[in-house]
Amino acid sequence: RRIYAFEPLSENYDLLLETIKLNNLSQTVVPIKKALGLRRESKHIMSLYSASFISDIFNQETGQISEVISIDEFVDEKDLEVGLIKLDVEGYELDTILGAEKTIKRFKPVMIVSIYHRGQDFFEIPKMIKNFVSEYRFRFLNLNAETAFTERVLLAYTEGSS
Repeated sequence: RRIYAFEPLSENYDLLLETIKLNNLSQTVVPIKKALGLRRESKHIMSLYSASFISDIFNQETGQISEVISIDEFVDEKDLEVGLIKLDVEGYELDTILGAEKTIKRFKPVMIVSIYHRGQDFFEIPKMIKNFVSEYRFRFLNLNAETAFTERVLLAYTEGSS
């Protein structure tokens, strides 16, 4: 089994490479210098501290230009079987899930999705996943005990998921 870790920004990608090396994970973690989204295209990525954002979320075109790929395209190109999708793509979760529709329908992976970046994600993302695969069940987890507004994630799974 492999973990494919996507990081579009050069400085964060370099940190990812260093982390993989320091933790001796080169046989397990495969770094991919791309962003995830709806389709293959190029987008401006802007950096804010340790986070990065696709800048059109803020109606801007600033920052580093990065290649975007959908999960469906990546899975098809690499001929992968998918058991888990974990997303924290700083407000681009909805588009990324749309770009994973075929993968979600085919493999019914466990999904861990950040839903706190944009208010509508709390309502739209579970509904979209359920529309893809009606058997999905959901749990909402708050990973920050200090506040209910940050680090809120959706755990989506089907019966028998491991």
